[in-house]
Amino acid sequence: MRIDAHPLVVAAALGLLGPAALADDETGPGRDGPLSGVWSRAASAEVADTAGARLELIPVEDRLLVDAGDDGAATWTLLDDGRAQLRVDGPEHRLERTLAVEADRLVVSTRLCQNGTCVEFDEQYRREV
Repeated sequence: MRIDAHPLVVAAALGLLGPAALADDETGPGRDGPLSGVWSRAASAEVADTAGARLELIPVEDRLLVDAGDDGAATWTLLDDGRAQLRVDGPEHRLERTLAVEADRLVVSTRLCQNGTCVEFDEQYRREV
């Protein structure tokens, strides 16, 4: 006997995916909201050579997949206030990055603390149409 089924249905039946992966009416932080889509880095006077860099934001349940193209991808935590955060704590440093939509811009705030010295900077992106 042969049964034709979509691969997601088969994966869910085998227990590899939960039912939330199949739900079309899923609601949650960031689902098709401001933290989704493709964004291009806005040119600035300080960092002119970074114009054109792109991020693709893909919300998945309570996480946000941030694909930076050639720079790789990372999974961020979606926060209840509509932002996303990535934290890396090392023995001598702490890196904290936050994504937030302000008006029509995506702002990526970075804070790096190493040996008691902290550096902070922001990058801005525009949504691609």
